Amino acid sequence: MVFLNGGKVWEDGPAKKLLTDPEREETRRFILALRLLELDVDSETFDFIGLQTTLINYAAQTGISQTLLTKLQSVLEELFSVVILESREKNRMKISIECNDRSDALSGRVLCTGQPLDMEDPEQFLSGQIIRNRAKSITVEPVCEDGMSNRIDFELTCE
Repeated sequence: MVFLNGGKVWEDGPAKKLLTDPEREETRRFILALRLLELDVDSETFDFIGLQTTLINYAAQTGISQTLLTKLQSVLEELFSVVILESREKNRMKISIECNDRSDALSGRVLCTGQPLDMEDPEQFLSGQIIRNRAKSITVEPVCEDGMSNRIDFELTCE
């Protein structure tokens, strides 16, 4: 396998080594960018259908299974519903998804504005149950980070 930058060979070697342990920082950043998906959802008019297309393309690019893709779509749909659609405020979500190097697990982080999330709250309970049933792990914490007030970290696996 060869990594080209600007038409020049920057690094070459066996595919497994280049993809999991590249020597150059530029190669490392490029490989990470292939596994990383970042999205900014800023209103209830967000193109949710377009998001589904983006997720399908991400799955094809990273090689994640249909099972993982379905779980990811479900988790993001529920978070979108709780944070954006059910809120009386104009909220934002910053979504980061990273596929591991074997494409059999995903980790995600969602930063969002709005009231503190409580997945045990009766109004958020159903969405919380759906997310917990899909995720191997999930944590929800209040934060003050980049103008956001909630951080949701989750891990999805093929299991």
